Amino acid sequence: MYMNWHLLQKYLSKECSPKERKKVEVWIKADEQNREFMKSLQKIWEVEPQDEIKVDAQAAWNSFRHKLTIEDRQNRNKNQKLHNSIYFNRKFSWGKAAVVGAAAAILIAFLYVYVPHSSTHNQLADNGQEMERITTQRGQRTVVRLSDGTKVHLNAASMIKIPSDYGDSTRDVYLEGEAFFEVTHNPQKPFLVHTPNAYTKVLGTKFDVKAYPGDDPVQVVVKEGLVALNSSINPNTTHNKIARNHMGTLDRKGNMKISEVQIDSYLGWKDGRLIFKSTPLKNMVPQLERWYDININVADSSLYSQRMTASFKDEPTSEVLKIIALSLNASYERKGRTVTFHAN
Repeated sequence: MYMNWHLLQKYLSKECSPKERKKVEVWIKADEQNREFMKSLQKIWEVEPQDEIKVDAQAAWNSFRHKLTIEDRQNRNKNQKLHNSIYFNRKFSWGKAAVVGAAAAILIAFLYVYVPHSSTHNQLADNGQEMERITTQRGQRTVVRLSDGTKVHLNAASMIKIPSDYGDSTRDVYLEGEAFFEVTHNPQKPFLVHTPNAYTKVLGTKFDVKAYPGDDPVQVVVKEGLVALNSSINPNTTHNKIARNHMGTLDRKGNMKISEVQIDSYLGWKDGRLIFKSTPLKNMVPQLERWYDININVADSSLYSQRMTASFKDEPTSEVLKIIALSLNASYERKGRTVTFHAN
């Protein structure tokens, strides 16, 4: 008997309804291995950032492997070709440790692939081609390891689609939102990230692509190596090579700009940090909405042009809003998930 992974997360975070809690407890009592599994999860769930734990991932995997039916194994072997591990993640607002140690991550990576996925991990037909779609909601992020070893950090409110033939002759993925890629080097098979009106091509490097729906331009920041940013509309785009510590932007008309940047400001999100450096409130709003899963209204349009420099990590949403209001000489009111800023 399998248990829905999303329901296990709710149980561990004490967000279950009485009916859901009873369902999980019945499942736990039904089998000794279920009890051992939950003990492992609770050990990881409760760990604090300064704690260190050791988990035997292979033993945990072996103890559950025989529970898969033949049909389950076939389905999961097919899915494993697309991504051989998906790392556990939590909502930022929970205030728990974002990273609990490599061993713990490995345990969750193994088990998560073979526990039935939530609705955000689906097989679907896209233009006649079968793809795996992995999505995050606002306030969430996750890490995916592809079949060639490439690691993808997926930011909040983002989606990546991976063709079923990934790695056969090409390595293509399709992105909406933001992701940081650590690409396994393979000169015979370039890695391509497709976004609206643009595609990014590398052989093996570390870089970030930001292309949320409605964004213009597409933004690429390079941490290591050399990245080619190309226009799908204007194939004659020149000077499209982006080097380390540089950012390239490409607008809908195919116009490109490349500049040197302090990359920590752009890549902090993958380590759980939200960083602003002399950023106008207008540009901060969509990031804050995605990061904290809130909706922001600005009652006085003059606030949009005010700039702010700040770095946030693990602070409660209320504290962040208070700091922003004080910095902008503004006040705010919050009703549920809706926040409204007013000029003082």
